[in-house]
Amino acid sequence: MRKVVVSLLVISFVFGGVYTLAQADDLKFTIKLDKETYKLGEPVYCKMYLKNLSQKDVIANTRFSVNYGPDSEHEVYFKIIDASGNPIKFIPVVTIGPPERKWFKTLKQGDYVQYKYELSNNFAFKNASEYAFLAVYENHFEPEGISVWTGSIESNVVLFEIK
Repeated sequence: MRKVVVSLLVISFVFGGVYTLAQADDLKFTIKLDKETYKLGEPVYCKMYLKNLSQKDVIANTRFSVNYGPDSEHEVYFKIIDASGNPIKFIPVVTIGPPERKWFKTLKQGDYVQYKYELSNNFAFKNASEYAFLAVYENHFEPEGISVWTGSIESNVVLFEIK
């Protein structure tokens, strides 16, 4: 994992300063893997957690739709690099529309929602390498008649290896 330390500098440069770091005032977005080392071809699962840190109720978009980049409809997108700092390409599967009203949930103080996502569905991990990644949670959708949280939150950085 020593090579990844160098890559973290790349991540800081590439990702830094665009989004809030690790949390907003009301919400915190965290990602975790089920383990640190995978075999080549093995599914890589990521759990995403969105937690209400505020003293008040927050209505959040809990769809967690994954797509690539800020210009596509989504709630989450990932940035993944290998040990050399090369980005891992996102492979889109479907086109999605705006979230339905049912996806907007009230989170009371301390409440969280979680979602499990298989990274290997949309990212081709073709080589044994060390990797670093983060996710960005965003909501820019506002259903008529309800006040919902909007903005962007960058997650923590997670390191893993594929052998």
